[in-house]
Formats: sequence, C-alpha cells, structure tokens
Amino acid sequence: SSGINAEYGKDALDEATTELSLQSHKAQSTLAQFEAAQHQIEDLEGELLTYKKKANAAEKTSCELSRKVSEGERKLDEYKQALEELQAADENKRTEIRLLNKLVKEYTEKAEESADELAELSRRNRESRSKIEDLQREIVTLKSENTEYENVIVALESNSATDTVDNTAKLRKIE
Repeated sequence: SSGINAEYGKDALDEATTELSLQSHKAQSTLAQFEAAQHQIEDLEGELLTYKKKANAAEKTSCELSRKVSEGERKLDEYKQALEELQAADENKRTEIRLLNKLVKEYTEKAEESADELAELSRRNRESRSKIEDLQREIVTLKSENTEYENVIVALESNSATDTVDNTAKLRKIE
C-alpha cells in the first residue's frame, strides 16, 4: 500500500509539475502577448501624436488660408468699390484716366530707352576704362624703355668723355 501511495504521489507530483509547466508556459506566452500589445499601444500612441501634430499644422494652415481668403475678399470688395466709383465718374475723369495711362506708357517707354542708353554708356565706359588701362600699360613700357635709352646715353657719354681724354693725352704725347 505504501508503494501504491508512493506511486500515486509520484503521479500526482508529475501531474502537478506538468500542470505547473503548462501554466508557466501560458504565463510566459501571455506576458509576451502583453508586451507585444504594450509595444503596439506605444506605436499607436506615437502615431496618434504624429497625426495630432499634422492635424494642428493643418488647422493652422486652414486658419491662415481662411485669413488670406478673408483678406482677398476684402481687397476684392475694395476693388469692386473703386471700379464702381470709376464707372460712375463723369467723362472728364475717364479722359483724365486715359491721359494718365498714356503718360504712364510714354514715361515707361522713355525709362526703357534711358535704361538702354545707360547700358550702352556703361558698355562704352567699360571699353574706355579698358583702353585707359592699355594706354597706362603702354606708358609704363615706354617709360621703362626711355630709362634704358637714358642709361645707354649716359654710358655712351661717359665712354665718349673717356675717349676724348684718352685722345687728348695721345695727341699731347705725339706733339
């Protein structure tokens, strides 16, 4: 009977160990699932934060666009009002406007012509400066050559004076 009890105890222990092992395995599996779910939650929270930031940015952009649309509508109303005032003006005002537009066109053409003249004068000025620089270089070269010629003349005069003294001395010896 004690052998049966020992065997029964061993079977119960094996069964309890197996059950404990299964429970441990389930706990580890559940823990892994929990951690995976936790990571997924963190990822989703990060994604949610990104979308919130994008939504805030879009809302700011929307507000800015709304402000710009309102500003544009205000400007459009101003232009409409100005147009109505111009249309309501008498013929003298219309004539004045045509005259002013003509003057603006004429002065624009004159300004373009002046710009072309300025460009031409600038080109000529650059050419003149280039010519001046060439002439200055030529002057420096000529001065350098002049200095060389002066040195040659001094040397020749010195040689001539020496030759004259030598010739005078020779003449005196001959006499």
